[in-house]
Amino acid sequence: MKRLRHISKDGTALIIVVAIVAVLTPLVIHYHSRAADRLRLAARTSRHSQALSLARCGVYLAWEALSKDNRPFFYLPHCNPEKPMLTEGRPTDLEKAYLWMNKSRETPQNLENGTLQIFLDDDMGRLSLNRTQTNDLAAAIKSLGVTKIETTDIFKDEKKVDRSREMAAAIVDWRDSNGSPEMGIGAEDKEYMNQEPPYRCRNAPFQSLGELTLVRDFDSETMKQFKLDEVVTVFGPGFHVNANTASAIVLSALPGISTSGQKAEIIAEIQRNRPYRSLAELRSAVTSVDSTVWNQLFRRITLNSNRYRIKVVGAAKGVEATVEAVLQKRGRDFLVLAWKER
Repeated sequence: MKRLRHISKDGTALIIVVAIVAVLTPLVIHYHSRAADRLRLAARTSRHSQALSLARCGVYLAWEALSKDNRPFFYLPHCNPEKPMLTEGRPTDLEKAYLWMNKSRETPQNLENGTLQIFLDDDMGRLSLNRTQTNDLAAAIKSLGVTKIETTDIFKDEKKVDRSREMAAAIVDWRDSNGSPEMGIGAEDKEYMNQEPPYRCRNAPFQSLGELTLVRDFDSETMKQFKLDEVVTVFGPGFHVNANTASAIVLSALPGISTSGQKAEIIAEIQRNRPYRSLAELRSAVTSVDSTVWNQLFRRITLNSNRYRIKVVGAAKGVEATVEAVLQKRGRDFLVLAWKER
């Protein structure tokens, strides 16, 4: 009888143990899974920190090269692939640095702890969003091929319409201080107050390129599709454009070129023969420009720069980090105008 009672007690204990294990097992699995997730997140965070450190180092590599560039003109290899550098034969250390960065644009360069891509560009090769006049902005927008879809009233047919002048006028109205629509086709408070939610025209200079998406006819899709962020800038007080680095779109918007019947020929000549060490060299190289065009163009161009855009992508074990900066050169020092990490 005692033996049966002992067996019964053992059986009860076994059942209790099994029940406890059944209850605890899912909890153990759950917490183990959460712990594994946290370990993976920690590892990824560590790799992102490493990639971010690489990206920051890339910015300083570009910074160092720019600080040593004392040439009376500014030029980068990708601005004319057929003539990436000036010196013949063995490139200088500065040229080697620019060539290495240029190579990384296409192929990430291997380092001991990861890879780097450095995109160095001239901010003075862009149009000033705050200083460029209506007609010149319209020429740039038209050259980009920006169009809007409109629907006819009767048949509801959709067609592409060139609204470059209206879009340029809206930009000018956003930044100017008056309340009158530019050229009668711009956009002031009245138009924006009808939006949902309503808002007012800034009537002051643009503070960022993202602000452009608030302007009539512009949105994030238009900005992305036509790469407007590669054509305009909000930095700098002047409106001079570096002819050594400006894209065909930017050159097409410059006074003299924008209204010329030989626009394509002038732009091709400028890009084919650069870099230029002096404006006299530029004038003699561009034979399709007459004195009238040159007099208009001369007031808007430069061959040097003191403001640069740097974008660096660092990668470590499959994780990427990006640093974007806009720097203004002051002697051998730099003023950071913008800095963004992600």
